[in-house]
Amino acid sequence: MKQTALAYPPTRAVDTVDDYFGRKVADPYRWLEDLESADTAAWITAQNKLTFGYLDTLPKRAEIRERLTRLWDFRRTAVPVLEAEAIWFQQNSGLQRQSPLYRQADMKGPATLVIDPNTLSPDGSVQMAQWSPSPDGRYLAYTLAKGGSDVQDVQVRDLTTGRDLPAVVRNIKFSGLTWTRDSKGFLYSRYKGTEASADFADAAEFHQVWYHHVDGRTPDRLVFDRPQHPRDGVGAALSDDGRWLFLSAGSGTTYNRLWVADLGSPGSRTSRRLYGSWRPRRTPSMPARRGRRRGVSLHHPRSTERPHRRREGRRERPVEVAHGGAGGQGRHLRRRCGPGRRPPRHRLPRRRAEPRCGCSGSTASRRARSRCRSRAR
Repeated sequence: MKQTALAYPPTRAVDTVDDYFGRKVADPYRWLEDLESADTAAWITAQNKLTFGYLDTLPKRAEIRERLTRLWDFRRTAVPVLEAEAIWFQQNSGLQRQSPLYRQADMKGPATLVIDPNTLSPDGSVQMAQWSPSPDGRYLAYTLAKGGSDVQDVQVRDLTTGRDLPAVVRNIKFSGLTWTRDSKGFLYSRYKGTEASADFADAAEFHQVWYHHVDGRTPDRLVFDRPQHPRDGVGAALSDDGRWLFLSAGSGTTYNRLWVADLGSPGSRTSRRLYGSWRPRRTPSMPARRGRRRGVSLHHPRSTERPHRRREGRRERPVEVAHGGAGGQGRHLRRRCGPGRRPPRHRLPRRRAEPRCGCSGSTASRRARSRCRSRAR
């Protein structure tokens, strides 16, 4: 088959130049970054017309499509989750765009459809990215992502009525959904100032953890943030019994921290940081930087074991919990300056001194070692 040259539609170039520390960098196609503009939509339409006009002329294309369709047409079941004394799982009948969510009382009982994400939008472009049932099994929190975007809206469905609650949590990003054990609300993460607008052009800083109450009347409460470290991403998780709240923060893949708060004692001030600024164990090929590294164990916080961490200056900064809210949930963590307790020094065992003559090896004879000791005397 003889291929003909493709006549690509023209792309308009604009005179846009940025100045980075005295160096001029041209960006003639920046106007294409505005996905909502009519010019961008017209450019995409022209590109698709050219692309599919070429693909439709290829021989065997229909045969390949039919073969792939047969290969993909089989039932697929995702890993199940045990929550609220029921089994929750997603299952695709074969050619569904998205997998519906089912609930099953036990391994032998029938499966009940909880929600079918294929009905959320006419063209199937809205994805159900996450879902999380409440511990009592009454509510289901799930996220909607247009076109599979990282920016998602959280809906809460009352499973007793099959209807969504009116309150919607807008524009979460890089977040999970963590229910409290009383099933009154859940924790999520989003960037500061993006509650009403999904414009994240200037919202890549100040990631925060919030608490949402499902009653629809209580405003969402800020639980945790890192104002002195605006580039950190933060998250929240709970222990299986719901007593311990774990709050994490990380900058990239190198530095991360973890805090824990006791939610089982509303009047207490129990909170301590377990980990901080982890790095691998120091080896001769990786010299120490900016002081020693020490390790903390989850079960024995004052022990020294892997992984090791670098100390942040001369003093540790402990964390204080400000309690509030119904049932002690949704507490806001803030830093309290003050000297902490120094972790114990980790000393390596001293290496035994060896004679300079080198006769202390395992292959050396007893007579040679005795001569060496006699000369030393």
